[in-house]
Formats: sequence, C-alpha cells, structure tokens
Amino acid sequence: MYDLVFVTHIPVFYKINLYNKISEKKKIFVIFIAKETVAKRSKDFISLENATFDYVVLSELAFELRNKFHSVRMLSKVLAETSYKEIIVSGWDLVEFWAAAFLNKKSRLSLALESTIHESNFIGFRGTVKKIFLSRIALVYASGSAHNDLLDALNYKGRVKLTQGVGIIRKPPINCHIPSCVNYRIAYVGRLSEEKNLDSLINVINQYPNITLELCGDGPERSKLEKIALGNVIFRGSVMNKELATIFLTSDFLVLPSRSEPWGLVVEEALYFGLPVIVSDRCGVMEILKNGDNAHIISFENFEAELKMILDSYDANVQIFYGKNLNTLYAKDVYQVNAYL
Repeated sequence: MYDLVFVTHIPVFYKINLYNKISEKKKIFVIFIAKETVAKRSKDFISLENATFDYVVLSELAFELRNKFHSVRMLSKVLAETSYKEIIVSGWDLVEFWAAAFLNKKSRLSLALESTIHESNFIGFRGTVKKIFLSRIALVYASGSAHNDLLDALNYKGRVKLTQGVGIIRKPPINCHIPSCVNYRIAYVGRLSEEKNLDSLINVINQYPNITLELCGDGPERSKLEKIALGNVIFRGSVMNKELATIFLTSDFLVLPSRSEPWGLVVEEALYFGLPVIVSDRCGVMEILKNGDNAHIISFENFEAELKMILDSYDANVQIFYGKNLNTLYAKDVYQVNAYL
C-alpha cells in the first residue's frame, strides 16, 4: 500500500526532485497526466530520468494534445488497481482532478494548491465551482500565504498545511558567488507572455541605455516586445537549465515583474547562485523573500515608478547585497518535504 498518491500534470524537474525526497521517507506513487507539454521553458525542463519512485504516465502525447476521455478512463483504472492512504491532486483546473475528487472518499483526498488570490477568480460562477471542488477536500497543501488567502476568500474550512514551495530546484556544485564589480546587467528567465508584465519592464529599461536587460525565454508576446525594445534589451530565446549558472553569475539581478505568478521557481534558482532578485508583490515566492536581504520587492500597482527608483541608484542597490548569504534554500526545502510527511 502506498502512503501517498500524487496526480499531477507533467514530470517537470522540480516536481521530480520533490517527489524523490518525499519517497525517501514515504512510499509514494505518482500519476503524470502527460509526458510532455508544448509550453516549456527549455528542453531539459521535463524528464523522468532521475525518478526514484513508482509512477505511471497516462498519455504519451503532449499535455495539450491528450485525449481527455482516454485520460480519465486510464486514471480511473489506475486508481481502482492501486491501494493507498492519501491522494493529492495538483489543482482544480483539469477534468482528471475532478474525476479523482469524486472517485475517492473525502477523508483521504488532498489538494496541492499552487494558485494564489492574485490570479484566481473567487467570485461568481468560477468561485462557486472552486467551492464545490473544495467541499470534497480534507486537506490542502498550500504553497504560501497568498495561496492561503485564496482559500480564505473561498471560505474553505478544512485543514491547511503551508509548504513554502512548489518543488525543489536543481543544485549543481558551485563556488560561492562573490561579486567584484557591477555588471549593469539584469536577467529575466521565463515565458514571454502577457501575465509576466514584460512590456512595463521594457518601457523602464529603455530609459537606461547603460543597463542591459537579457530576456531568456520565448512565448506569444515576443514579436510585440521586440517592437518596443531598444538596443539594450537582448532576446536570447529559450535557454537550457544548465546554462542558467552563466547567466546568473554575470548578472546583477534577476527580475520577475509579473502581474500574477503562482510561485516563481526561477527566483529560487537565482538565489541558489547568490543572485539577488527584483520581484513584484504579485509573486507567490515572496513567501521566502525579505526586502533588502535577498530582494527588492516592488508594488505591482506602482511597478514602473518603483523600478526607476532602484535603477536611479543602481550601484548602491546592487552593492547592498554584497557579503550577504542569499542562498538559504536548504531550510526551506526541508520544511517543504516535511509538510508531506
């Protein structure tokens, strides 16, 4: 019998790392809905190569191309043939999650919540649907406080555990990042999509020709952003995860200006390499950030003005992080794993 069964979207590396750690203490089984997705950050973002737990993949097709009827039928069959104490679904947005919710007793049904109050509708019809789903849930593993705020807005009265994360990043061996000079370089790593607020970021960076913004990623907004960007904005396209070290070690900041960001794993990756971050207060990862210690946290509502204040005193705002230990992820990751034990 398994202690935990997880039902989740795809085998992204940070989930694999989390499940591997949990499997050291508990017997787990993971049901991946699909093997791939057409929308990924890089080619090495998804892999089952290092999985040390039992798992099954419902569809060999890309997540977006799967046959949902077939997926639900396969899920029902797998659950019927598997003995387990607790099942954790990774959201309420898929028909597979709803199937799992109604195929199990409430007493053993849990939700891993990665949505926050900033991007999730909690009123009207959509809010009602989420309340119906939550009525089936005995325990919620909420990533952080903004996720818990969503539960409060939906009037959820069940048990809640905060996990302080959505997975565990790769941690290659590195030498401590000790900056010796200001690089006048800011990195963004992620999809070029509307919710990332990159148009506002570029509008500000355009006014500072001595500062380079390096955009690492691709997405539907790329052509639009290229039209408004000046020469100090570089579009690198998708980069492999193994290339991030070079990007982080040659930058002064990672920036994440999102309108909504359920977490923001790339922030953890930057901190691991000793790179401070500039983030909007709409990012779930704020849970592990402290203004002036490892981050400049900017109000989304006043994003452009507050970013200009940082860039106007650029050298000083870079140098305040010199000598500080920004990589404090070990304790956070231990806390995250223990939440599931």
